[in-house]
Amino acid sequence: MRWQFEWGDRVDFLRAVAAQSGREPAALADRPALHDDLYETAEAFAALSAGRTLSIGLGGAVANPIPLAEIDAYCRLTGVADTAEFCRLIRAMDAAYLDCVRDRRASSSPQSKHP
Repeated sequence: MRWQFEWGDRVDFLRAVAAQSGREPAALADRPALHDDLYETAEAFAALSAGRTLSIGLGGAVANPIPLAEIDAYCRLTGVADTAEFCRLIRAMDAAYLDCVRDRRASSSPQSKHP
């Protein structure tokens, strides 16, 4: 999921660069294949993630984890059969997403640019 968070919204751009240059960018070559049985879960994560809340603090807005109540509601609304496994997968994706957001935030903060 980390690749998706870092490059997913730039796939078309990466493909255009490859077509124009005749060379596949490393980011596109490193794109992992999503297992067929995880497409629905990935789509569910995107839907749940879009509704996440933000906390506002001194450093600006910070993404909050997807609440379990939202995951439960999604399961009930869509008829997810194995809710425990679904929840485990969504929570793992969410943790990876939040780590990626935290890393981006840390690398762009003024403190990270001045040792």
